[in-house]
Amino acid sequence: MPKSGKPAPKPAPRPDSPLDADPETRSDDQAAASDPSRQQPSAPADTREVVWIQDTETLRAFCQTARLERVVAFDTEFHRERTYYARLALVQLATFRQIACVDPLAPGMDLSPLDELVLDPQVLKILHAGRQDLEIFVERTGQVPSPFFDTQIAAALLGLGEQIGYGPLVQKVCGVPLGKTQVRTDWMHRPLDADVVRYAADDVRYLAALYKNLNDDLLRRGRREWLNEEQRTLSDLNTYKTDPQAAWEKVKGTDKLKGVGCAIAQRITAWRETTAQELDRPRRRVLPDEIILDLARQRPRTEAPLERMRGLDPGIRKKYGARLIELVLESEKMPRDQWPDGRKRGVAREVDDALVMALAVVLQIQARRADISQAMLSSRAELADVVAGIRDVPVLNGWRRELAGEAMLDFLQGRSRLRAEKGKLILEPAGA
Repeated sequence: MPKSGKPAPKPAPRPDSPLDADPETRSDDQAAASDPSRQQPSAPADTREVVWIQDTETLRAFCQTARLERVVAFDTEFHRERTYYARLALVQLATFRQIACVDPLAPGMDLSPLDELVLDPQVLKILHAGRQDLEIFVERTGQVPSPFFDTQIAAALLGLGEQIGYGPLVQKVCGVPLGKTQVRTDWMHRPLDADVVRYAADDVRYLAALYKNLNDDLLRRGRREWLNEEQRTLSDLNTYKTDPQAAWEKVKGTDKLKGVGCAIAQRITAWRETTAQELDRPRRRVLPDEIILDLARQRPRTEAPLERMRGLDPGIRKKYGARLIELVLESEKMPRDQWPDGRKRGVAREVDDALVMALAVVLQIQARRADISQAMLSSRAELADVVAGIRDVPVLNGWRRELAGEAMLDFLQGRSRLRAEKGKLILEPAGA
């Protein structure tokens, strides 16, 4: 990776910048960050300074440097406990020369230079478990940042853990223990203490090292294209779009509804989705899942029964009660052939359980040979689909088919068999 470009200038000291606080006026937490005897185990020396950015010009200079280097590690901290859309609270960036913590809440801060950086097709973005980080910029810009390298996905493809966290991965690959002292931080709070900012900086400090090690290993083992396949979904703009008419499928319990109850659940959940977006409130704070199920089962025809539904916010009932009843009545008027069927989702197929178990053994053998998690290859439900004759499943496509799918089909079609030998199960050609 190129290392050209000049480092961004360090911002002028600010009295509210946790990294520039006067030693005499630091809080106990800030003092602890600078006292080696009170810190977590130290990482190998990293000479990159951490810049606290609270103005647009400094952000622009930093982003220009990153664009020259053509690579940037990034992470975000956000809150969405009280909103539908994520509230960006902090952005961490790392180039070869500097690490920056960007304060999007600073007065007058314009994040357009950051948007331009993450959307630059000439700049590789390195992140860990980055779906939500990418989604934030999709909401901001309407585009998916590209290209990117997700270290969590790469690690899974190398057998380091199906959904390994950033800290454990840094420990495994870099040998650096990271503390967990700020896991419950309120990132919207200002000012942030120095130890909080340094903790946040660590979330991007080791991403470039992870990228180099993991990417080299993927190339060496012929799995780099696997990563491209896995990231294709994250690169698709449709991944981040919510279809209100399909939202009911994510409501727990709707797969047990029947008849018009499914139609009611679908309509009310679609209403909840659009209303939550309009109000910018979490879905459950508009209407809990349990209320949707109660409405679908009880099918009230007036607003009176709504007063007895536990968990239904009085304000929502007063403002939207009439609309909820309308949705119930409208659903009952729908033609039967337009009712969705919840039973078609997540239903165990009538297949030979022993054959599914045998297929799971074949999958386990292939996973062990490749040193990769079995769960990364397929689920039991998918195996049941394969036994039932369904072929449009992930394990029978792309790299998964090459690694395990073909072996599973060979077994099902009698071209291979399982044999016990010296306390182990062996998968071998049928004629061997």
